[in-house]
Amino acid sequence: MSADLKLGPEETPALVFAITNPALNNKLPIVKSLLERGANPDVLYTGADGDGKGNDGEQLKPQVQDNLTPAMSYYVDRAAVLAKDKSVEILRKSDLSGATAITFRLVGQDCMLRRLLRALKIHVSGAVSTPFVAVLTGPSGLGKSHLAKQCTWHELPAVCVI
Repeated sequence: MSADLKLGPEETPALVFAITNPALNNKLPIVKSLLERGANPDVLYTGADGDGKGNDGEQLKPQVQDNLTPAMSYYVDRAAVLAKDKSVEILRKSDLSGATAITFRLVGQDCMLRRLLRALKIHVSGAVSTPFVAVLTGPSGLGKSHLAKQCTWHELPAVCVI
């Protein structure tokens, strides 16, 4: 099933439906799950037809703007950035499609995640034949162990050393 599924007689995109439906409780996990599975955030903007051309200068649809919480907005913005990243597109088409889902499970580590995704893209492209090894260093509380667990849950072929 696609994350860009259209629901109801109006053919409302699932992401818009999840944000605007007043009968839904706990909307954040639903929105986050749709986005991490590849739902197109462009459908939330006026004039957007989900063509992946971005949302620069466009306004949120009024019904979306009224229901969008700051937490949901954070994940929508993150998905919009990922949608424009060519390395993420390559990963989604490869066996490492789960790698992009990690970006929705770690908060505040955008720079590190971009570097990790870039390194994974190089590994997937076949430019190197050695195993992929990521060494995670830093003080406690940054999410090193959490990232290592996410890598194993998404079956990424990486050895994470903490």
